Amino acid sequence: MVILPFPTEMVGEYGADHFVISLYIGVLLASSLTLTALAIALRRINPPESAPDRAGVEGLIGNAACLTLAFVIALVVPGVGYWPLALLLLDGPVLALARRRIQPSETSS
Repeated sequence: MVILPFPTEMVGEYGADHFVISLYIGVLLASSLTLTALAIALRRINPPESAPDRAGVEGLIGNAACLTLAFVIALVVPGVGYWPLALLLLDGPVLALARRRIQPSETSS
């Protein structure tokens, strides 16, 4: 998080430059991956009542996955701008759909 102001300032200065977009999304991705790894480690070493809940960790993993995809798109497709970050809007709905498909229905016996 300490490094985030640097690419943010570059966004203000250079706008939609391909390198700046990639750097900005890459820093967000690195931060998300670090937070996800920390949450997983805390879940493994802490007692269940003080560890991050499963839904929270799944949300962090979903966020990191969306940022990974956004980063790859930003690297591969020049001129796409910051639009790949819109993938973060899909994180919640996709995770909710996956939970519904994985968990058995409570109404069926």
